[in-house]
Order: sequence, then C-alpha cells, then structure tokens
Amino acid sequence: MADQSADNRRTLERFLDELARITGLRVCLYDMSVFAADRTQVLASNALRHHRCSLCSLMKTREDALDRCVAHDRMRARRAWDKGKPIIDTCHAGVTDLITPITIAGQTPGVLFLGQTVTIPQAQLETKLKKLAQQFGFTQRQLDQAKRKMSQRTRKDIGSHRALLAMITQFVVQQERIRQLELELTKWRPDRTKSLTPRQAIEQGKIPTPLVDRLIQSSNCEIQSPVHRCLLLIKQCYYKGITLEDAAQTLHISSSHLSRLFSQTTGISFRSCLLETRLNAGLNLVRRFHISITQATELLGYRDPSIYLRSFKRKTGMTPGQFQRKHPHDSAYFES
Repeated sequence: MADQSADNRRTLERFLDELARITGLRVCLYDMSVFAADRTQVLASNALRHHRCSLCSLMKTREDALDRCVAHDRMRARRAWDKGKPIIDTCHAGVTDLITPITIAGQTPGVLFLGQTVTIPQAQLETKLKKLAQQFGFTQRQLDQAKRKMSQRTRKDIGSHRALLAMITQFVVQQERIRQLELELTKWRPDRTKSLTPRQAIEQGKIPTPLVDRLIQSSNCEIQSPVHRCLLLIKQCYYKGITLEDAAQTLHISSSHLSRLFSQTTGISFRSCLLETRLNAGLNLVRRFHISITQATELLGYRDPSIYLRSFKRKTGMTPGQFQRKHPHDSAYFES
C-alpha cells in the first residue's frame, strides 16, 4: 500500500507537469496544516507546493515581497477554505488563480490553485507592477521581463477549468485517504513493526530522531511557528535530501529568514540539525537491521558512504564501528 501511495503521488506530479506544458496553467497545492495545524502533511513534492510563474518567482527574490506574497496567498487560501467552493482571485502582483479547497471527512487539509496567469487588463497590470516597484525596489526591466513570460487568459477561461480542477482535487483526496489508511494500519499493528524492512521503517517514521524531538518539545519552539513546522519537515524528510531552500519554499518564507529564525530558536543551524538527524538514523539502521554502513547511507540519500563516515567522525571523534563498541547499549545514540 505504501508503494501505491508513492506511485499515486508520482502520477499526480507527472500529470500536473504535462498539464502545465499543454495549457500553460500551473497547479500549486497548499498544505493548510502548514498554516493551521501542529503537523505537516506532505501531499505532494516541494516543487508543487509553491507558485512558480515568472512574477511569483520574482517576488521571492526579495524577503519583504515574499512576506507580502505569503500573507496574501494565506488570505486567498482561507477565503476558498471558508466558502467551501472554488473561487477566482487575482493577487496583489496581478496573478490570477482558480482556487478550490480539498475537503476530506469534513476537514480541509489543503487548497489547490490552478492558473498562475494574467487575466486583468494591461493598464491595470501596469498599475500593480508600478506599486511593486515602489514598494519593493524592483526595476522596470525586471518587471517587464517577468511580465513577458506570463500567459494571458480571461477569467471565463480560467473558470471553464472547474471540472478539470475537480478531478485533480478528487485524485488528491483519494491519495490522502490512502495515506491516512496506511497510518491507521500502522497504529493497529504495532506488533508487526519488527518485520519492517529498513526502508519501510524510515518511511513510516520508525527510526528515532532524538534531536528533532527534543527541539520540538522545547519551550522556545512555539507550535505552528515556522521553526516548529521546519522541524516537522526535517523529521519527515531527512532521508529525502531536503535542503534549507526546500523547507523555506514549503513554508513560504525566504531561506535566509528561516535560517535566522531556526538558529535563534534552537541554538543550532538547520544544517547541523539535519546532519545529526541523518547520522543518528544511519547508526540506528546499522544496529537495528544489521546492515552495512554503505546500505544505510544509500537509504539516507548519500551518494558516497565516505561523506557519512567523515561527518560521523567529525561529530563524535569515532567511526560508527568504534562508537558502537564504546556504547553498545545506547538507545539515544549521540546528541549535541
């Protein structure tokens, strides 16, 4: 079933990429739990979880402009969420989307945006772009280049894709139901966790993440704060090659801002937290499943086992083998 869920996610991503190529309309899937809950549900890859059109990409190059985009998109998502039906809306930068909530069992874990196009008259768009130049310091050349790359549509054209968006939404709903069923099966069958393969243990969250767990429980880390949600992302995606930039895009803030917040709140850098989490996971895999370091590092996304070994020795002063011999019964492994 886990394979089916992963296949469904890849199918969705391929379909949306092809849809964008054919129609020029892009889909963005906002995870509402990033805004409104104490956990993160990854319904799609990071690439699909933020607006990627030229105007939106330009906005993300300035921290204050990005903050404005985040606030506005949050408002647009909540408007569709509150109405419980699709709406057509144009943002402060002149980008228009058809926005629809994803409803599952009476709850709304996500919102889909279809469009990332321009529907307003050119004169109105020029007025918006001039305001952006005044507020955030963009040059006219930057704005003109971004504008030229934007597709042009009418609101009627955008609205005509409601049936298409409904089908995409239904696919995401079914995918999420499969994911929830997987979680329920895991809860009701704890006695079978010992039979998990190393990859299943990683994907189902059965590998301890002591540092991340401690930081999440810290009094300095407020629930729903960017740092809290970032720690949840590390906990869920440490083996997928997640970067600071990936986390920032998912949380809709700039990477520099997230880096500062993370260090100020936790006392360590994003990179150090991710590194220690991966090092501990590798040690756990070797101990629990009696696999080699090479096999463990492959599961953790390392291209070269020597990178893991060098990092481990810098962190602990020992090789993984020496560490295990010195601490044969440790369950928490090592922490900063």
